[in-house]
Amino acid sequence: MIEALKTTADKLVFYIRHETTPEIASYARTVFLFEKGLVDMMQRIGLVNEERLAEIGQDEDIQDMYFSLMKRARDGGKAAREVRSEVGMLPDDQLAGWCEYRRKFYERRWNIKLISPED
Repeated sequence: MIEALKTTADKLVFYIRHETTPEIASYARTVFLFEKGLVDMMQRIGLVNEERLAEIGQDEDIQDMYFSLMKRARDGGKAAREVRSEVGMLPDDQLAGWCEYRRKFYERRWNIKLISPED
């Protein structure tokens, strides 16, 4: 019983600090690790490079588009499906930029590092 209370207290503290649950953060980490592998593969085969990703990270118009996509996806349902479809139609470099944008968005929002350089 005391162990269960400790676990509950730990989850509550995690939620207060990060505004998410450990389970959601763990799932997000799994998704972002997969997307990191996708971006790494895109770089290996020459579809995108670090310089272009850096440019995308500084391009206000693209960043605004990503923010708009994130905002619409939060509505769920049909809006989220439409966003997934739009993301799937992005050019390769912008798709890679989207993966990076989304990870960084949640890392900032939750104040938690989801992927370390070693991953």
